[in-house]
Amino acid sequence: MSINLSIIVPHDFKDFRNEGKVREYIENTFDKFRAWFGMQNVSDEVVIDPESGEYSFRLTPLDMTFYLTNGYWCIETYRNYSRYFWRNENNQWWYRNLVFDAVRAMGLKSAFICSEFNSWNSRLDEEICTFEDWVKYSCDETETFASIEDIPVFHAKDMPLYTAESDKRVYYDYRQKYLDNFEESIDKLASLEALHPECEILMTTQIGHFLLVKINGKTTLINSKTGTPLLDDAIDGVDNTLNCAGIVIRKEGKAALFSNSGKQLTNFREGDFAWKWADIGNHCPLGYLFREIIDKASGQSWIEPE
Repeated sequence: MSINLSIIVPHDFKDFRNEGKVREYIENTFDKFRAWFGMQNVSDEVVIDPESGEYSFRLTPLDMTFYLTNGYWCIETYRNYSRYFWRNENNQWWYRNLVFDAVRAMGLKSAFICSEFNSWNSRLDEEICTFEDWVKYSCDETETFASIEDIPVFHAKDMPLYTAESDKRVYYDYRQKYLDNFEESIDKLASLEALHPECEILMTTQIGHFLLVKINGKTTLINSKTGTPLLDDAIDGVDNTLNCAGIVIRKEGKAALFSNSGKQLTNFREGDFAWKWADIGNHCPLGYLFREIIDKASGQSWIEPE
């Protein structure tokens, strides 16, 4: 059974019972992200639903959903909690850097992470729960948190190195919550800024072989090694929602699919893309099932496009 990762960020919004104020706060926050990532002409990803109690927005460059609760933002990543702690053979923390990208876009330098059993999939009532209530809550009776000081700080040196040859079935004794100050991610950002001084780095996490940046105020994707832009023109947004199987770039209200290496697979047109595990019975060289991308507009599909 997979246990998902949640990100917890306290906020100072005090009008959670006021639907109008909630709508304004959600939309203003989303607009700040939209400006950060240079998102234009994109579909409205904001949900305001008083009946279900959902107040949220989705960020496609990160493939995360930000849920506003009474005392904090609960950010859902749809990714396995244990993967947060895995480094690859190049000493890169892919999930952790992605979380850092979200937190940095919020203007912050730290955040709390936890398993889903300490967030949405818990006994916490997020309509009345304060951030202080979340701090003290634990799904594990053997772990207690009387205050923020009791929450352990993430230390990279304590975490395992994961490689393709590692036994994926090994589980480590992760704590239920951590405070992460992202020291290694901050170092990575500095190295990317030194490598590409002409760019404003928007994400330290690669999208395929590319980095999302701004050059002269215009959003684009550049090759992470050479700095060469993927397209000549600025883009309106990027969807990082295909489980790393491909890249969707948006321009002027239309979308096109690119492979991770930058090969354009469709023209820019209306319609979205989806992914699924390919039903071909084999594993790709990295050890997981092959991924299949489906063009919802035409029905055409690709398996692990190069």
